[in-house]
Formats: sequence, structure tokens, C-alpha cells
Amino acid sequence: MVKSGNQVARGVLFLDGVGCLVSSVVVAASPRLVGVIDESMRSRPWIVGALAATGTMMTAGGLRSGSPTALQSAAVANAGWVAGCALAVPGRTGWGLRLVSATALLDATMGVLQLHLAASSSAQR
Repeated sequence: MVKSGNQVARGVLFLDGVGCLVSSVVVAASPRLVGVIDESMRSRPWIVGALAATGTMMTAGGLRSGSPTALQSAAVANAGWVAGCALAVPGRTGWGLRLVSATALLDATMGVLQLHLAASSSAQR
């Protein structure tokens, strides 16, 4: 992979990871935010943990290598978040629907970008 391409891949992984880590802190600190999605708040610790784990994986991949494997792993994680959002949509209205939809859109966008960068990287090797 060309050095500038590798820097882009590392930057994408790092940015996505930081976004997940920030989201985990926001979800942990803001019960009101989770309340628009899950009024019972039972999912809150699971969401915080999953966001933190995802963020750690992606940030580490961005800091270390930006390799095709790291990009593909991040794309799979993003696909998982999109699927989770799709499962959370039924019955949501207002801000809950907007939050879940925006999260799915951002994760889908990052996942597609990561797959594109992984394919480009593999083709250039």
C-alpha cells in the first residue's frame, strides 16, 4: 500500500475508533440519551461495553498498522452496529428514531470506506 494510502487507512480506523470511544462515554454519562432508545435502561451497560471494545479495537488498528485485516475487522464491527441499529428501529419515533438512524448511517458509511480501503490496499500489494 502506498504510504499516503496507509495514512488514510490508519486515519479512518483511528477516527472511527475515537468516535466509538466518545460515544461510549456519552452513553455512560447520559441516561437520558439511552432512554430515548431503551426506556428500561437495561441495555445501557451492554452498549457502553460494546462501544468501548469496538473503539479500542479500531483505535489500536489505526495506531498500529491500518492493515487490510484491521480494516476488514472494523468493517465487520460496523456491520454489526448497523444490524443492531436495524433491530432497535421498530417502535422508535422522534429522537430515538433519528439517533438510531444516524448511527446506522455513520457506521454503514465507515464500513464501506473501510472495505474500499482494504480492497485497495490488497490490490496494491
